[in-house]
Amino acid sequence: MRNFILGFNTETTGLPDWQKPSGDECQPHIVKICAALFDDDKKEVVQSMNVIVKPESWDIPQEAIDVHGITVEHAMYVGVTEETALNMFLEMWAGRTRIAHNTTFDNRIILIAIKRYCSNVVIDKWDKGKQG
Repeated sequence: MRNFILGFNTETTGLPDWQKPSGDECQPHIVKICAALFDDDKKEVVQSMNVIVKPESWDIPQEAIDVHGITVEHAMYVGVTEETALNMFLEMWAGRTRIAHNTTFDNRIILIAIKRYCSNVVIDKWDKGKQG
């Protein structure tokens, strides 16, 4: 069995409120998610994604645009729904070991999105997932 590792990074509408639950409606949305699935045995990237999210019932604040440069206009033109981007990411992850640039932040952002769009089964799987 191969040893796959998923590296990922997110850009968002802002910082999470660490004092409130992940499912709270005040929590930020994903604006972009990038991931690379790495085969550690072969030492090669076998799959990757770099997806911008289209804001639907939310906006991208100027403070966030100043950080990542993704405007509402650009996201509306090239983006997919947040749920679609999340599902693409979760399919790539599939319970594999995951690593992130800012692990605490990125794991929380994915958990917030999972709480918005997925069942408790997926939430539990993410919470119990392997982290590198």
